[in-house]
Amino acid sequence: MITLIHGAEGYLIDRAAQDLVQPLRSGLTLEFNYEDIQADALTADAFAEKAGTLPFIDPLRVLVLRDWGLLTGKRDKGSGAERAAAYFEGIPDTTQLVMVAHVLVAPGNALYKVIAAMEKDKRAVVQRFESPRRSDRAGWVRKLAEERGLTITPTAVRMLLERSQPDLRLL
Repeated sequence: MITLIHGAEGYLIDRAAQDLVQPLRSGLTLEFNYEDIQADALTADAFAEKAGTLPFIDPLRVLVLRDWGLLTGKRDKGSGAERAAAYFEGIPDTTQLVMVAHVLVAPGNALYKVIAAMEKDKRAVVQRFESPRRSDRAGWVRKLAEERGLTITPTAVRMLLERSQPDLRLL
């Protein structure tokens, strides 16, 4: 399965990635079957090598690529995104590929096009996270506090929002 988590709100992206990866990782027997890479300079060929690696002892291998340059729109020399997209079909079913991008991935990106096509076949999932609208932010902060078993006053909500704008990761 391939999962793309992207958008403009870093906190929501990081939280979704953690919620997805943590149970996958805890189910692994060997750390060898988990790889989390800051992939800003990862080439198409290096991706093919990492994505094609089969799990050892475990039934699953988890590969996390964070802010992959070919996906986030960094200039690549010589159609790297197209070459990497061609490798997607060869990813073993035993590999759980999680791509995390702290930017909104352009629909015209070659990798995004392949992932979107795979999503139609239920072989991929795309999760997009935008910042909550200004009018929804207070409710969002209250809900976040409730999830953690806390109560928060309206004054505290307002102060938190004033100090954390525009980056909700500061909460």
